[in-house]
Amino acid sequence: MIDRLKKLVAVAEEMATEWNEACVGVDGIEVQVEGHGGIVRLGRVREYAVYSPDENVYMPEYAMYYDNFYFTWVDDTWVRNVSEYLKAPSPVYVEQEEDELPF
Repeated sequence: MIDRLKKLVAVAEEMATEWNEACVGVDGIEVQVEGHGGIVRLGRVREYAVYSPDENVYMPEYAMYYDNFYFTWVDDTWVRNVSEYLKAPSPVYVEQEEDELPF
C-alpha cells in the first residue's frame, strides 16, 4: 500500500510540474489511495469578491479550489480514468457549400 501511495505522489508531482510549466500555479496537492483506486487533487487559491454595500468597500476573500483526477491501479502502475465524455471525438465542423440564389 505504501508503494502505491509513493507512486501516486510521484504522478501528482509530475502533474503539478506540467501545470507550472503551463503557467498555472499549484498551491496544494492532496493524494489519496484506497484499495485499487487513487485520487489526486491539485489545488489553486482563488479570489472571490465580497462587496459590503453598507461600507461601500470591496473586501476580497480567498479559498482553495481543487481539481480532482481519478486513477486505477493496473499492473503496478497508476492509470488515469478518463470519462467517456472526454474520450468522445469532437464533431468536425464541415463548411457546407451554399446554393446559388434562384434570382
